[in-house]
Amino acid sequence: MLIRMKRIWLWLLVWELGLGAVSVTRAELALHALFSGNAVLQQGMPVPIWGTAAEGEKVTVKFAGQEVATTAQNGRWQVQLKPLAAGGPFPLTVTGANKIEVKDLLLHGIPVELDAALTSELIMYQKI
Repeated sequence: MLIRMKRIWLWLLVWELGLGAVSVTRAELALHALFSGNAVLQQGMPVPIWGTAAEGEKVTVKFAGQEVATTAQNGRWQVQLKPLAAGGPFPLTVTGANKIEVKDLLLHGIPVELDAALTSELIMYQKI
């Protein structure tokens, strides 16, 4: 009888955990932390902007005269802006269930040599 009671309790515990895992939660629209005030984005090439949102949520991004929309899939979304010329500061606005506005984003060229040097330094730092 004791073994049967343990099995029933174990089954109930698994059932409760299973229901908790299946429950649907609404993810709030969020922008990746990379896109913060005073950030510098690469000019002259397509600019990806991404973040998270609820499944199926329509997300609209406005930046430097461009407006692109997408729908979140698997809790994530991403849009690609066309190449932009250097300039700024520009506001970045992301709209979905809520609205996010990041001020003072700049577009500038990042020298390839500097980018490669920083990448190798980051790789060396991660190995330590």
